[in-house]
Amino acid sequence: MENNPENPRIRNNDLLKICKEIQYDISGKHEKIRERALTHVYQLVTVIGIIAGLGFTAINSVQNIAPFLFGELFLFAGMAVGMWFAKAGFIDEIKFLTEWVDKLSGICKERIDMEKRFSENNIVGLKEKMDKVDNDTGTIFSNKIKLPDFHWFTVIFVFFIFGCLFILFSFINICK
Repeated sequence: MENNPENPRIRNNDLLKICKEIQYDISGKHEKIRERALTHVYQLVTVIGIIAGLGFTAINSVQNIAPFLFGELFLFAGMAVGMWFAKAGFIDEIKFLTEWVDKLSGICKERIDMEKRFSENNIVGLKEKMDKVDNDTGTIFSNKIKLPDFHWFTVIFVFFIFGCLFILFSFINICK
């Protein structure tokens, strides 16, 4: 009876293992992607901060103060958007993982409860319960994962470019 793949107990145990493996795999891949995105933003914010700082160290050479101030404003805006993105990324990460863990742990709890019922030979209505849990499992994986907005990267980069251009123009004496 233990080698019978139609045995609901074996099926339940196999699905429990698969559920845990999928949960581990999804969270691992999501973590790698999140880390890469946040590393990119941190690097961009660091470069923007260095350029903004260098602009202030060369303030004695500024020929036009208005472009300089606009450039620094754009650079600081880029840094602020980058920090906001990092904060939003962490909040999204918490929401994503909490949602998946809650759904998967609920299903795993139901499967563990079914295992207890198998142990107690309390199998009345167990097939219907197992079918319901299988359907719930299927609906979790049929829902699409929301992709994050990548407009953050574009906005940060645009602020960076405009900030650098305005600072460069501030060192040129246009009105000779």
